[in-house]
Amino acid sequence: MEAVTNAPFVYSQLQASKPGHLMNAGGGGLGWSGGAPLGVKLASDWLVGGANKGGFVCETVGDATFMFGVSGMVY
Repeated sequence: MEAVTNAPFVYSQLQASKPGHLMNAGGGGLGWSGGAPLGVKLASDWLVGGANKGGFVCETVGDATFMFGVSGMVY
């Protein structure tokens, strides 16, 4: 999750109440924001034993973060 200024509003909408269900950088995600959720997804799959068996992973970013990432490699 990368919504620095609006983080409290996003948190209230997501209602992630279980530990480990929300990852936040605590700052901007310029440059790494695409790779972080991809790594979380790969780790999730590995923990449960196979490709596409882990949990759903969703990234929330602003337009500048999206443009600074290497979109073609991730999306």
